[in-house]
Amino acid sequence: MPGRYSPKGSLARDWARPDLARLEEQQMALLRRHLKQKILPFHPHYREKLADLDIDSLRGYPDMQKIPFSSKIDIAPTAENPDRPKSFVLQPDQESIRKVLSPTQKAALMWTAIRHGKDEVRKRLGTEYRPVQAFFTTGRTALPTSFFLSRYDLDILHECGRRMGEVIGISSREDRLVSVFPYAPHLAFWQVHGVGLANEIFTLHTGGGRAMGTDGILRALEKMRPTHLTGIPGYVYHLIRQGIEEGRQVR
Repeated sequence: MPGRYSPKGSLARDWARPDLARLEEQQMALLRRHLKQKILPFHPHYREKLADLDIDSLRGYPDMQKIPFSSKIDIAPTAENPDRPKSFVLQPDQESIRKVLSPTQKAALMWTAIRHGKDEVRKRLGTEYRPVQAFFTTGRTALPTSFFLSRYDLDILHECGRRMGEVIGISSREDRLVSVFPYAPHLAFWQVHGVGLANEIFTLHTGGGRAMGTDGILRALEKMRPTHLTGIPGYVYHLIRQGIEEGRQVR
């Protein structure tokens, strides 16, 4: 049923310690379903690239080599082709969605329409597919490349943040996180935001040196004594080195 994302199944419940054979089986099944229901019907670039691929032949990790590898040159906009990233955006319409829904999903949509009206069905479809936020690359090696996220995608970002917190070792609400990533429509900044929110820990987003200034950030570190510090590695190194040279209590 289209709508908000929520992790389901045994893999979601025990994602950090799965049985490896079972993990491969589940991941490949999810991949086949994703390709059939989302990519081939709605993705312009991969619909063409995968036209001759037998999706059901993807049974194990070695079969992944059958999927053509994409690089930045395939997606990055150029002066001659500024709209190139659009070929990587899912572009469903009413007819294409109807074709890929299973009988169970169609029945669920019909029941939703009967109970809540057709507007609710359109709302749930929009939740999964309608872009509500945009991220961009910095544009160092090409023109800035845009990435569009739906509410469904942001739910996944939130879940990724929760799992990152588990990997990092955020185990207590006494933990404190300081981010020195710049304020920007960029994945790094917003993923850290997701880590803090999903794990319910206090997070200070400084905006980096340009926003708060290195001295201001060092004063914040002295006052907060965070358990976690994240940012661009070069700037984090500069920050810690300067703090140590000045005799600041940053550790």
